[in-house]
Amino acid sequence: GAGNVTDRRVIIGQVFWDDVADKPTSYSTTIIEQPVITKSANYTLTSTDANKTIYYTASSNVTLTIPDVLDVGDYVTVVQGGNGKITLAGSGYVMAAYGNKLQTEAQYAVATVTKLALGVYVAAGRLI
Repeated sequence: GAGNVTDRRVIIGQVFWDDVADKPTSYSTTIIEQPVITKSANYTLTSTDANKTIYYTASSNVTLTIPDVLDVGDYVTVVQGGNGKITLAGSGYVMAAYGNKLQTEAQYAVATVTKLALGVYVAAGRLI
């Protein structure tokens, strides 16, 4: 199914308030865009999904297929929002994971898949 993009932002900032006249007051903020995409069925990742969160609302198990479309250092985070577990499947390579665990554990489990090199992806998180 088509995904809905929800505007979610992570804001990292520092604010310094200083009553001492010879020290400057500074304010800086960095906005990091990380949209959340909602899915409820099997889905194949595209390059435009890089560095985003995919929130699954499925009541039955689904598969997220991840072809080698990300740039080195890119990642995707998945959240199991419903009862359906998410299976992470590499396409054209073998995805690495501790203990070869590639399925989310339970509702609200979070996992991240990161591309380390050409054809080298690693999955980590609440996986069984």
